[in-house]
Amino acid sequence: MSTVSKKIIKDNFSIFAVADGISSHKNSHIISCKVLEFLYEIFNSSNHFFPVKSIKKIQDRLENISLHSKELKGSATTLAGVYFTDEKATIFHTGDSRVYLFRDQKLIPLTTDHTQAQRMLKSGEISRDEFESCSDLYKMLEGYLVCGELEDEDLIIDTTKIDVKEDDLFFICSDGVTESIDDNELETIFKSSKLEIFVNTLFNEVRKKEIDNFSFIAIKFI
Repeated sequence: MSTVSKKIIKDNFSIFAVADGISSHKNSHIISCKVLEFLYEIFNSSNHFFPVKSIKKIQDRLENISLHSKELKGSATTLAGVYFTDEKATIFHTGDSRVYLFRDQKLIPLTTDHTQAQRMLKSGEISRDEFESCSDLYKMLEGYLVCGELEDEDLIIDTTKIDVKEDDLFFICSDGVTESIDDNELETIFKSSKLEIFVNTLFNEVRKKEIDNFSFIAIKFI
């Protein structure tokens, strides 16, 4: 769907997420949709939402699907999102879909991609220069949800909780955005205009390059 839409939500208990099917399997887009369906189903079924527990439950459902569907087995997806309650934001993700916070004219990454290269950089195995120049082989995902069997220790889920302030803008996106526009360009677009103009500007800029299909959500507190 190549459109931009707007919605005002007056609810302290809400969730927003992006799932991006991994291109190594032709049916990964189906699994990405199912993951979002499962996520919102779990969220709406309880007054308390626990991201890690919920994502593990989703992975269990995907494993069950793989037992009955040869066509979907092996398909995989990333997941990134934000859960809001009582002026708190809980950020959760697996894979390379990202969450950013734009606050006080600064763009702040709230997630780190789950790739081999990022893990090696974090552990000190490679330098920042080596990270920037490493081959695509090292940029392969280590974190994802898969329609198949996945041991708990192989399911990488990161969460972060922060306080929310007035005028905070949270931005959730697939790698189709960040492969087309780097963080500096993204920050410049955020600074340049009001939310409605920013969203359309970003959409058009990414679509010009469109290295990959893309999805994003911008949430502003007013």
